[in-house]
Amino acid sequence: ACDASAQLSRLAQASADTRKLGVQMRYPAMTQPPTQQSFVAIFPAAATDAFQYTAMTYLCGGSYNAGLRGGLCGKDLSVELSVPGPGKYKVALVVYNPPNEFGLHGFKRLLSDDSLLGYFTVTDTEEEAVEEARLNDPSRLLTIKIQDLRKEEIKLQAEMNARLDVVDKILYPNA
Repeated sequence: ACDASAQLSRLAQASADTRKLGVQMRYPAMTQPPTQQSFVAIFPAAATDAFQYTAMTYLCGGSYNAGLRGGLCGKDLSVELSVPGPGKYKVALVVYNPPNEFGLHGFKRLLSDDSLLGYFTVTDTEEEAVEEARLNDPSRLLTIKIQDLRKEEIKLQAEMNARLDVVDKILYPNA
């Protein structure tokens, strides 16, 4: 739902080898929270399959009960996931679709953009973490995107000008 908000905690070292990622989700009064049996999971960054996760946890229980809050989770949700080893990952919400009038139920097999909560990278060293942060700086990424769009715009403008030159030669052969 568009009005809901999700927040991912910064990675924190819980003990010598264990890292945890906290996910907090809030749903305003007019926004429907996810259904029971829905889960949040960590996936490799390129994953598209909803069951290709490296870590997962149910938001409000692993079973569906339509009699409890209409089958929905609460409005304020908080879970913690164990973070895998070094690599690039994404966090996504996988929503359970309760039984319909034909008795069909389950999860969408493919992850979609609307299920994405965020991306993160786990590094081996602090130096790598600093470099990852520099590479993934939003202002740097936006500048690169704008530069790429400008190059595309210049290319399209040149193509349009070439077409206009052809039309000019047809309309004004003696010019």
